[in-house]
Amino acid sequence: MLKEVHHRVKNNLQLISSLLNLQAGKQSDARVAELFLDSRNRVRSMALVHENLYRAGSFARIQMASHIRTLCYHLARAYGTGDDRVSVEVNIEDVELDLDRALSCGLIVNELFSNALKHAFPGDRSGTISVRLYASGPGSLTLAVADDGIGLAKGWEAIGSLGLQLVQDLVDQLRGRLDMTTDNGTTFMITFNGNSSGGRQ
Repeated sequence: MLKEVHHRVKNNLQLISSLLNLQAGKQSDARVAELFLDSRNRVRSMALVHENLYRAGSFARIQMASHIRTLCYHLARAYGTGDDRVSVEVNIEDVELDLDRALSCGLIVNELFSNALKHAFPGDRSGTISVRLYASGPGSLTLAVADDGIGLAKGWEAIGSLGLQLVQDLVDQLRGRLDMTTDNGTTFMITFNGNSSGGRQ
């Protein structure tokens, strides 16, 4: 029954994703269309977690290596990095997370990876985006999303982006810590408890 629940949740989220995609296609304002597509990608990220649970037949833990690689692949396709200007490096250790934390991490990657694809390499600029998840201490994990693009002109607190505010909210849900550096590009590092019981770092 639980397997069927995940399957139905995935299908419903995919339906919402399709509706957002259709709505984006009907918009004459490019900025509004982009907002719909951003929302579509967030929904897809959530659907992917339920799809992975359904396929694996394991209803408590998500294998993050395959999950994040698949997510980055879909985002790279969605934002058209097929011209080889931007290379993607994904290095995920053998980590499994419960459903809630897998959803949070997936959405964080969705926001930061998408933001880098859209803004870090304007014009003909080329570069690399890397996504890593690794053990960074006893019981702790670090999720890092970095690019060697143009960097952010302002500090974290001054940025009014909905996506970056969502990242901060998700980090709070993980009871983690967010660090950002803007030397030679932009690096976001989220450190959180790797144990199921959670707890603030």
